[in-house]
Amino acid sequence: MAWATLDPVTRRQRLAYLASANWDHLTELEKELLTGTKRKPVSQGYAYLEQAKAEYRKTYPGESIKRSQLVAVVKQIDKQAVPGFYVDWLRGRQPLIHRFESMTLYTEAPAAVKAQFDAYIGSQAKRVVQAAASGNYNNSQLRAGWRNYVHGTGPNTLTAWLNDPEQAALRRWLEPFGPNFTASLVEP
Repeated sequence: MAWATLDPVTRRQRLAYLASANWDHLTELEKELLTGTKRKPVSQGYAYLEQAKAEYRKTYPGESIKRSQLVAVVKQIDKQAVPGFYVDWLRGRQPLIHRFESMTLYTEAPAAVKAQFDAYIGSQAKRVVQAAASGNYNNSQLRAGWRNYVHGTGPNTLTAWLNDPEQAALRRWLEPFGPNFTASLVEP
C-alpha cells in the first residue's frame, strides 16, 4: 500500500477498517500504524505456526489441536526463531475491545467522543467480555445478546441510541469502522 500517498481521510478509513481485522493477518506496518509503536517483525512466526499445524494434521489426521499444544508451539517459535511472536499472538486472542483501546484511533480520539464511547459502548462490551471470561455464562448466548443490543430492533438498542441527534459526533466517529465494528467488540 502506498500509505504516504493517501490523504488523511482515506488513511483513517483504512485504519478503521483494519481495526477489527484478524490481527494474525495484518502486516507489520499495519500493526505499527494501528498501535503507533514500532513492533518486532513477527509475521514469520505465523508462517511457522501454520507449518506446525499442517504437520500435526498430517501426522494425526482428524485430531484437533489442543490449546495447550498450540500455546507450547507458539512459545517455542518465540524462543527459538521469532522473539516477540508470543506477545503478538496473545494480542490477537484478546477481545477486540481490549486491542482497540491500545490503538491510536482510540487513544487519539476527541475527548468528548472517547468519553461517550467509554461510557456507552466500551464499558458495556467489557462487561460482556468479563462475563465470558468468568466461565459462569454461555459465551454464545453472551455474544448473541451483545449483537442484539447493538443491532436489534427497538428503542433500547445501541443503533437506536446512536441515531439520536445528540449522538451525532460519536456516530460520525464510528462510521469509518463499518456497520459491524461495535458488534465485533466482544469477539477475539
